Amino acid sequence: MTQPLDELYVGYSDSMVLIARTIYSELLNQHQKSVDNPNRKQRLAKLTVAVMNRLSRELGGDSYYITKTNAMELTERNWAMFKEFKGNNYKELSKKYGMTNAHTRKIINACQRKVYSERQMSLLESSLD
Repeated sequence: MTQPLDELYVGYSDSMVLIARTIYSELLNQHQKSVDNPNRKQRLAKLTVAVMNRLSRELGGDSYYITKTNAMELTERNWAMFKEFKGNNYKELSKKYGMTNAHTRKIINACQRKVYSERQMSLLESSLD
């Protein structure tokens, strides 16, 4: 049995097929109550193809890196790491969060710059009052 997308993504690259299947799967998950209707599945499949065509028009020709986690999760993880930072535990944090020492340092430094910048703005705003 073919899936509703099978006849619609002819000509897509392997990576585009993977993205289309991922989008379609998420649409089915989000509309779980109504996917028993074959017409609904076909509409979701066509919506997926429309999204893929739009992505192709808007972003086609360029390469993009898609992280394994979304930005919000990364931000939460980064601030959790920063809260655990003691000034000398880069190696411990690297091991705990499964990343290189250099990447851990980069995250801690970025968080430090953000905190410093916010403090400076706070001081500037209070001096203007």
